[in-house]
Amino acid sequence: MKWRFSALAAMPMRLLTGCFQHFKRDTEVIDGGQTHYVNKNAPKAVQSQLITFFYCEFSATDRPLNESAVAGRYYTLYAGENGGSFEARAGGDVFAKRSFDTDDRFFAQLQQIVSKYDLAQYNGEFYTVAGLPPDLGIKLNIRYASDEQIYASDNQSCFLPLQAMEELVCLFNPNDLQHQEQECCK
Repeated sequence: MKWRFSALAAMPMRLLTGCFQHFKRDTEVIDGGQTHYVNKNAPKAVQSQLITFFYCEFSATDRPLNESAVAGRYYTLYAGENGGSFEARAGGDVFAKRSFDTDDRFFAQLQQIVSKYDLAQYNGEFYTVAGLPPDLGIKLNIRYASDEQIYASDNQSCFLPLQAMEELVCLFNPNDLQHQEQECCK
């Protein structure tokens, strides 16, 4: 009789512990787990031509090194009304960094790149794969004087075409000798 009583007394504890373990397992982020969110209300076209803020981090680490001067690197580009900055990393080490003044001409050139590669088409798309290294993919945030915005991210792969990467790097760091031959740097 004592055995039955102790087994019955322990049963709620086992059930309760099992419930918590199951709950915990469901709330943990599992490496490789994927989250995909699309904001269906995000416009896929921008009417304004006047960029007031630009922030982009992108990785070209998955590109073969002989494919392009941007290959094998991770870039952080920023431009606002009070100036801009450029940073390039390879293997975790910063090898190029600069700050600069921005003006209407710079933002006009930036808008040409944004329009040429139709970056608004990615607006409102967010992909996250858990457990990936931090220097992969892309984060893009562009704001306009009209309050329009382009915002997208993907921590698994970079949706920018290679030519767009090259033109952005060239615009933000025109003194880089590896990019001097490109038209955007002239």
